[in-house]
Amino acid sequence: NSIKLTTRLNKNFVVSLSGKEFREIDIFNKTNPIKRIIKGKSYVIYPLKRCIWNKVAGNLFLVKGEEYKDFMPLFSISLKSKPETVIQKYLERFTIEQTNKESKSYLNIEGSYFRKKESNYGDFFMRFLMHNFIQYLRPKLDNMSFKEVLDNLSLYLLWKYPPKCVFEFEKLLANLDINLNFDEPDQSNIDFKYSDWSYEVNGNFNLAECCV
Repeated sequence: NSIKLTTRLNKNFVVSLSGKEFREIDIFNKTNPIKRIIKGKSYVIYPLKRCIWNKVAGNLFLVKGEEYKDFMPLFSISLKSKPETVIQKYLERFTIEQTNKESKSYLNIEGSYFRKKESNYGDFFMRFLMHNFIQYLRPKLDNMSFKEVLDNLSLYLLWKYPPKCVFEFEKLLANLDINLNFDEPDQSNIDFKYSDWSYEVNGNFNLAECCV
């Protein structure tokens, strides 16, 4: 697989060229940057060709895109590799890795949870359907991250369609001598009718009266 020819190194990498060790700062001082436009985005690249990393010969490219804060060290074992090809291969693999992370970490798409395979198929279908729906929403919501959309969507659905346990707890509260009135989403007035003590609280937002 050609994608496996490209690896992202960590920030503390050390490569060698002609018996001399090179780190990130050394490459900045030794080579001149080049610029490339890939899929409409601009990249600054510092190349170090035919170097050795982990006893393997290849080309190293320090890459910084428009949305990147730091340079990425991308190493390719293909000595004929061009920076454009290396970046494209990494971006393709990054998309796959990101999808795996979203599926496993956020949607728990891993393993079998039901005894019948049909039930597992149905569960996977619903989870991947949710994954695709969130990806569809992201560009329409100022490119929020996958997790941000998932968290906010979950809260919205809980608000619109609260689970049965919420209503059961509401019944328990109704048996107490507590009156909860929500005039606005961010305000609440609590009236405890157990004594005549009264406290007035001046806050930064509203004047609240708590009768305890």
